[in-house]
Amino acid sequence: MRYTSTTVWDSFPWPQTPTSTDVQSISGLVKELIELRQSYLDRGQTLAAQYDVLRSPGRSKLRDFHAELDRAVLQAYGFNTEDDVLAQLLALNQDIATETGVVRGPGAKGLIGAKATTYALR
Repeated sequence: MRYTSTTVWDSFPWPQTPTSTDVQSISGLVKELIELRQSYLDRGQTLAAQYDVLRSPGRSKLRDFHAELDRAVLQAYGFNTEDDVLAQLLALNQDIATETGVVRGPGAKGLIGAKATTYALR
């Protein structure tokens, strides 16, 4: 196996039945997160400096956005927040591996409210 930027997510177990509300929530949060990070970049704060704040306890807009995004993604997966996320992800991956029907892979195709972007950090 080899890492490539074009196939790295091909075997990742994506949420199989996200609702349009889930998709719109995640899409909106990602948009806001990108805008927040860009506003910090525009003020000369590197991504490394932006994320260094997460190493220390306390509140920050960036921490709040990531916590909200984590909750939205868990909701889209239908995962129980009280259980081990990695164990739930592994179980989903095993279920998908044995599924003979259609399995949702990466990408926004067919998801109402999803948006595609060419955004890239530079």
